Amino acid sequence: MFKHPWVRLGVVVGLCLGGLETSWAAPTSDDFTTSTNRLSSDWKLLSQWQSDNLTESLAFHAASGVAFPADVIKLGGFELGFAGVVSSSKLDNGALLGLPTQVVRTQDLDRLNRLPIPAAVGHVKIGLPGGWDVGGKAGGFSETLKKGDSRSKVKNTVWGIEIRKALIADGLTRPFGLALSATLDGAQGSLELTDTYNKTSPNVTMSGRQFDITPNTKTVDKADWNVKSLGGRLILSKKLPILHPYIGAAVNRNFGTVRSGITTTGDVTLKDLSDGQTATQSVGTLSGSASAEAGTTQLRLLAGTEISLLALRLGLYGEYTARHFAGTLGLRFQFR
Repeated sequence: MFKHPWVRLGVVVGLCLGGLETSWAAPTSDDFTTSTNRLSSDWKLLSQWQSDNLTESLAFHAASGVAFPADVIKLGGFELGFAGVVSSSKLDNGALLGLPTQVVRTQDLDRLNRLPIPAAVGHVKIGLPGGWDVGGKAGGFSETLKKGDSRSKVKNTVWGIEIRKALIADGLTRPFGLALSATLDGAQGSLELTDTYNKTSPNVTMSGRQFDITPNTKTVDKADWNVKSLGGRLILSKKLPILHPYIGAAVNRNFGTVRSGITTTGDVTLKDLSDGQTATQSVGTLSGSASAEAGTTQLRLLAGTEISLLALRLGLYGEYTARHFAGTLGLRFQFR
């Protein structure tokens, strides 16, 4: 068979070229370098999205939780109070799904529509001369959870100071009370989320060829923040024999920084779709990080009511903006 020399030569050349083509189609070190560089770039994009969404959410949360009727504490009086606060912020999942990631499929990521942030907060106020009072708050939230390979650790501390002026004194015999406040609030904390990422990204083009890329990595998502909110608040209230309803509005200017970073360790498997060949290689440590500055102005609407029994005040109230809302259940003891 194949006795003619030209036929033999054609067969040999064909086999050699076929072998060379197979070699070219197999995943190479350059292919792995390209895929890991793209993965690092994706982590940076996701870190930026996370930082952008956390800045205003945390600033809103910092300024939530301690807004009361316009019964300003008189000189020599004071109050102590405790509250549970939960804020909820709408996350921009449209922007997440629109990120130009090259390996990570954002549609495969676990997504929340809203980000809830709880806190337990204590506060104190004392009366000053001339219809003024001043107060401060402190509190926060800390939690560590572990399930299988997943682990989350979150810590957030909030604080605030407020000075109020009674523009119209509130009371049973008065039509309403009106108080104006200046506030400064802050939140400082961190989060660390550990999980695995092993989602396949199909039909990724590299060097003119198509690959399925499957990371098999341990992923650590970290963020830390220090944000503040400077505000002015106006409260209108009406004191009744037992109930004390009130409404109000506030304007807050936010500032501060959130830093996020995602780090992965493990390996990546490439499957060349031209011939089905696969190869796996360690990626070492890959990372991407980004930060965001809080810089928006938020207009808040407030409404609530309290039940008054002697020095005891049991209250429920809420705050609302276009993207955020918060609810507070509080108990305070007021000695005016």
